[in-house]
Amino acid sequence: MYTYIMLSDKIKVRISPFIALIIDNDAQSWGFVKGDDSSNKNAFLNKLIPNMVALRKERREEIRELLENDYQRDDAEKVYECVNTVIDQVYFRDEELDNLTEDVWIRPDREHLSIFDEIETEELAVTMLDMSAYIRGLLNEYVRLPQYKRQQILFREEKDLINEACVTERILRFFYDGERYKVYAYWMMYQYSLKQQCYLVAYDLERREIRSFFLEKIKEPYMLKKKFIPPQPLEELLTEYCESGEYNEDTVLIIEEKSDEK
Repeated sequence: MYTYIMLSDKIKVRISPFIALIIDNDAQSWGFVKGDDSSNKNAFLNKLIPNMVALRKERREEIRELLENDYQRDDAEKVYECVNTVIDQVYFRDEELDNLTEDVWIRPDREHLSIFDEIETEELAVTMLDMSAYIRGLLNEYVRLPQYKRQQILFREEKDLINEACVTERILRFFYDGERYKVYAYWMMYQYSLKQQCYLVAYDLERREIRSFFLEKIKEPYMLKKKFIPPQPLEELLTEYCESGEYNEDTVLIIEEKSDEK
């Protein structure tokens, strides 16, 4: 019999001081703060955990496909179940991340309640873990990653939509620092060395300037059906901007004689 999580329920997860530190720092750095400027760990984890679950499920599906298609295993289902359990036990166990001396509480919000129900009814059976251990395993995996990769996971929906805009040339709209923007999304870039920052290089169609938009500050993005096809001089300037290393929201003003939208 499964126990379903009610909206008023809180989930207590025992974690190490290292995990607690990373969660607190990431929440503070990426805008998950309360009115008193303390980190809003509940809002942060409500956004993070569903994305980590999705990554786990995608990885499991890749394992299943490899077993069935590449290795032609008749016992693919049994091997698949064993591999999923072993991965959690071997790679994301607690011992490597110090003693479990810290607590973090999660109250699932309405938007993500179904994901926590799915963990309870499906994921725990696959991994043979309880709720606290399962979520701790997700966090153990998350904190091992470099900062830029953690940011990609946390803002996965926004990142995927922006990448789609870059590929399709559809005009992208979003809020940024309280202002509304309408841009041609040129390239989603990832600094994986010193600054560990994810950002979008784009051409602001209304202000006529090229600039960087940091991923964590892009709010409520959506695409229009309308496309923007940049003229060759603008394309060259965008490429030059990306190669120059302008990562601090500096802008390059563009005076464009003619644009081609469709």
